Amino acid sequence: AYAALGIDEFMIVGVDTPREIATLGRETIALLRNSLARREHEAFQPGAYASRAGLETRATG
Repeated sequence: AYAALGIDEFMIVGVDTPREIATLGRETIALLRNSLARREHEAFQPGAYASRAGLETRATG
């Protein structure tokens, strides 16, 4: 969401201890990983641009 708005940098205050920094880092990485995975999934959809006529086959008998 931030990248879509053009925000590529932000400051976090109140994180002072190594434990808080590590926790925030893990949470931030998880959010970034999920965001990137969602973008990759949206960008690459196999068959998204294929002709529908070629995909439908019907059995006749």
